[in-house]
Amino acid sequence: MFTDLSKWNEGYAMRSNLLLSTMLTTSAAVLYVSPAFAQDAGYENADSSTSSEIIVSATRRNERIQDVAVAITALGESFLEDTGAQQLSDVVSAIPNLSVVPNGAGASVFTIRGVNSSSATSNIQAPVAVYIDDVPALDPFIPYAVPEFHLYDIERVETLRGPQGTLFGAGALGGAIRFITKKPDLDEVSFGTQESIQAVKHGEVGYEANAMVNIPLATDTLALRAVGYYAKKAGWIDNPVLGDKNGNSLKTYGGRAMLAWQAADNFKLTGSVMIDVSRPRDSAYTPYGTKGYANNGVLRNFTDNDSSIYNITSELDLSWVDITTNLTYLKRTAHQILDFSGTAIPVTGLPGSSPLLDDSVSDNYIQETRFASPDDQRLTWLVGVYYQNYKLDLREQISQPGVADLGYATDLLSDSRYTGKVIERALFGELGYKLTPELKFTVGARMFHQTVGTTAEVAIGGETLFDGPPGSAANGDKYKKVTPKFGLSYAPNRDLLIYATASNGYRAGQGNLFTGVDPVSNQVIPAAYGPDELWNYELGTKFSAFNGDLSVSADVYYIDWKKIPLEAFTDGLGLPYTDNVGDAEVKGAEIEIVARPVSQIETGASMAYAHARITAVRSNADALVGDQLPGGAPFTAYVYGQYNAEISNNTDAFIRASYSYTGKQYSYLNNPNSFSYGKYDTVSAQAGLKTGNYSIVLKVDNLFNGKGRVNARSLFGLPVQVLQTPRTIGATFNALF
Repeated sequence: MFTDLSKWNEGYAMRSNLLLSTMLTTSAAVLYVSPAFAQDAGYENADSSTSSEIIVSATRRNERIQDVAVAITALGESFLEDTGAQQLSDVVSAIPNLSVVPNGAGASVFTIRGVNSSSATSNIQAPVAVYIDDVPALDPFIPYAVPEFHLYDIERVETLRGPQGTLFGAGALGGAIRFITKKPDLDEVSFGTQESIQAVKHGEVGYEANAMVNIPLATDTLALRAVGYYAKKAGWIDNPVLGDKNGNSLKTYGGRAMLAWQAADNFKLTGSVMIDVSRPRDSAYTPYGTKGYANNGVLRNFTDNDSSIYNITSELDLSWVDITTNLTYLKRTAHQILDFSGTAIPVTGLPGSSPLLDDSVSDNYIQETRFASPDDQRLTWLVGVYYQNYKLDLREQISQPGVADLGYATDLLSDSRYTGKVIERALFGELGYKLTPELKFTVGARMFHQTVGTTAEVAIGGETLFDGPPGSAANGDKYKKVTPKFGLSYAPNRDLLIYATASNGYRAGQGNLFTGVDPVSNQVIPAAYGPDELWNYELGTKFSAFNGDLSVSADVYYIDWKKIPLEAFTDGLGLPYTDNVGDAEVKGAEIEIVARPVSQIETGASMAYAHARITAVRSNADALVGDQLPGGAPFTAYVYGQYNAEISNNTDAFIRASYSYTGKQYSYLNNPNSFSYGKYDTVSAQAGLKTGNYSIVLKVDNLFNGKGRVNARSLFGLPVQVLQTPRTIGATFNALF
């Protein structure tokens, strides 16, 4: 557990120097092959992860990614199909400075640019906003129930780095991830299927089936598009204590249906329903420091998650203004079981296992209306209003056999209930003005008002060992904030963009899950914690050359983060709570390069550096000045190459290989006493054949069967880890008619 920081710092410095030299070397190599581009200037640009011609909607307008003065990675449909990607974890390595910590199915934690204070979920709003089209998909309270994001029939995945509070709200402190779905086609009937199978070394065989149908119901007026999926993800972790083989398997199913009505040439109405059901059997946790695929836990750890999203979107074009309105209702139920034995047994002295059960229901109603000027003007503007009404009801019970024999009414160690409510009203806008045809100034702001209310009840059924006698507490706060953004961009031609931005990110405070006094140490738990905010200062460039056969995106940034809500633990029982007791800064750089020296070959690389450190600590937080922020890696790299071959007029083949590296990460602050993970690499390969309406992709992930640690944490006193998924060989078959 303990880390030799002097040796780590030496390695860190070496990797920092390596990053800078590699960036320069890679850039030089790409420029060196430039004569080949000139020989093939007529090559038609293909859909690529960073192609300058990809259209994105990161600014709530449809624009070329080359023209957007934001650090953004867009993974298009061809990329997703060629890599055989089925979920977000399959493509994370291709996105600079994005980390996803697997805490089990439906419980992942996202980090962008190192902006996070824990690699485990807690009662803190996630620092990364996740959207499905224009719908936020994460709860603002305790976002431990995360939908499984399936990538079938997805147009693209956009990842915006840096705070996006102006257009995407308080949850986009470090950035935002957007899944853009395909919309109903009013003109053509189409039908598609995708079947995949995966065999995991040391584990079992998994499979997934997807289907899509698009049906115009009235010519040029009404169309339905529906998608359904069912997946059985392979497990590979055995638990001899419970007699489980491949216990970390997962079943997930669901779908979405969209009905589009083009009521008039300038008015469109779209209704959608999205359902996602996740049923994991157990987590992938193994004892910390081991290299095997066996878990000796006495209880399974998992989160069942049922999510439903209902949305109506209207789009009205009045020539001088486009008006878009979204009405959304989200409902989520979650059932979580965690092994609390590591904390319970030392306190009670009883030998039996101790399950922690959480059952929660959340309801979220959201309404947003945007007014946007036409794009082809010297002065462009966008103004919007936003309303959110969110409710959470969480019941938690912790038990252990034999507790009743200690003088209590039942075997419950704790019996509590937590309710939360958030009402947010916001006004936001962005103004862009071209000072000259090449020079554009942008200013934006979001003004919002949040009302947050929480209640906590303990010992609901009578006095318990951990809760003490029955009691309750309520807390309510109101928060007001304006988050500004300023930008200046220079585009002398359509192939070069240089930009500078300063943007503010903000999160409101919340009540602590449970308040009161630690029964062992008598330490008082604060009722609530306040808001935190950061400023992101960024300088970037994007350029493409040789008819799009070379594209480069690079940026440097500095983040100043104040009043960070950090997870702390009481003396005695170590009860968790949150308080604003830290400041931090992040210094970093990112670069993405895609090159096509000849029409058959595409190669690319992305690298990211993030020096994320605590700069100040107040009160009794479990953190040290100089700590690396948890959840993010100081250095990540991704390199790939793909060869395309035309077999016949309607048959194409390709082979692809990629390499990724993730640097050292920490689970918590107080790094010397924290669990560490990261410092692993992955090699993957794909080969595909496309003919007519059919395609097949063969793939192997983790080719050399690496056993790097991708997560580590203390599970209520039990040190656990998650290793890389063993070598996985799979095949995906697509058909589209």
